[in-house]
Amino acid sequence: MKHWLLSVLLMVCSTVSAQITLVKDGKTNARIIVQDKMPNSKTSAELLQHFLYHISKSRLPIEYDKTSRKGDILIGGQTPQTVTEDGFSISTQNGILRISGKEKGVVYGVVTLLEQYLGVDYWGENEYSFTPQKTVTLPLINKVENPAFRYRQTQCYAIRTDSIYKWWNRLEEPNEVFAAGYWVHTFDKLLPSSVYGKEHPEYYSYFKGKRHPGKASQWCLSNPEVFE
Repeated sequence: MKHWLLSVLLMVCSTVSAQITLVKDGKTNARIIVQDKMPNSKTSAELLQHFLYHISKSRLPIEYDKTSRKGDILIGGQTPQTVTEDGFSISTQNGILRISGKEKGVVYGVVTLLEQYLGVDYWGENEYSFTPQKTVTLPLINKVENPAFRYRQTQCYAIRTDSIYKWWNRLEEPNEVFAAGYWVHTFDKLLPSSVYGKEHPEYYSYFKGKRHPGKASQWCLSNPEVFE
């Protein structure tokens, strides 16, 4: 029985010591330290800084190539071996918040932290809610998450007008996945009318008594020469 109580106490003490206080009574000594030169790491740091300021009214500085101390936030750098494409790792062990990921994963890690641990809900284009807090703490976290879907897309125009909306919903645009933007409306890219229109009008659709080569034209799909 004594051994069991001792184990429980050790676990509790370990959990308490692993908690991080990022902001206390509106003041902070914490820093956001970017550990590499990847653009997504910089985006992650700025996103976290933005929302922490709105939550606490305390602006954490973003720094580079600094030696970390207890209470700091480390963004980017080496990821655990279990992290795959666009996956991420979040850890608060040893009193330091570490967020890393592969490709876009480091940004998704920050989004997950904000959503699951700091109570930020992003509803739609430039629409979000949160609970103001003068003191911001985090519990023991040791989380690795890899996406179930490699590609997620929406037709919502917010993906172009609100970068946070795009990151928050883990969305991608067609030109980020399909080579050189070959997704839809590719006829003129594959068989440009500027090259073939004059010499081979027969490659293009016939209607209203004539051929119609042009940037927005359709092919004559019954012409076998088009596919040679």
